[in-house]
Amino acid sequence: NGYFMPTRPFFQNAGTVMWYAVVGSLWNSMGIGLSLYAICQIQPFGVQDINLQENLLFATIISAVDPVAVLNVFQDISVNEQLYIVIFGEGLFNDAVIVVSVCVRVCV
Repeated sequence: NGYFMPTRPFFQNAGTVMWYAVVGSLWNSMGIGLSLYAICQIQPFGVQDINLQENLLFATIISAVDPVAVLNVFQDISVNEQLYIVIFGEGLFNDAVIVVSVCVRVCV
């Protein structure tokens, strides 16, 4: 699908795409990781041995959302091209941001 994507609308919306991919992915993984860490600190669950770094790493891995189903629905209902391009581009860059985040968190 990347070969057939119109490049002009993609580059016109590159800022929006990168905003969603970078800030959205980091915000999502931090929110999930901190929430999991808070839940792990509750005594009745008995998982106090899981530290913050492990929670953040797990959250980074599961926060990589792949929008394939959304893009198929968008294609079926002929949604606005700009919205399709933004979601498609976010899906492309989202995976790259998550890979870099995992590498940074593992190396630190």
